[in-house]
Amino acid sequence: MSNRYSSVTLIPNLADLDAETTLIDMTGYCNSQNYFGVIGLSFFLKSVFERAKEVKFLIVLNEHMLFQTSGKDIITTLRIFLDTFKLEALRPDIKDIFYSSISLVITRAKFSHLHSTFLERIL
Repeated sequence: MSNRYSSVTLIPNLADLDAETTLIDMTGYCNSQNYFGVIGLSFFLKSVFERAKEVKFLIVLNEHMLFQTSGKDIITTLRIFLDTFKLEALRPDIKDIFYSSISLVITRAKFSHLHSTFLERIL
């Protein structure tokens, strides 16, 4: 992330965590610069899905997005992510696996037990 709260990832970054786990930091479709970036990202995602045994999606949000009155930025982020996939074409069991593979990561959050409990309840 840059200090402007926008992605600075232009190409996928890979980090092997262990022999069976690779962390892939990818740009989002809205940050793909142009149509070539979107096409390249699509092919990269296809390649990942053809090879991966298991996938976990981390959607990273700044805490201030949770407290905006309309929540518009969160809705937009989730809608763009979900629209990437043809969910209506998935079998119900595969849809359940897909939804369970999504995690939200909240950054720039206040640190206190009470605040953490509050965030857990609203999420």
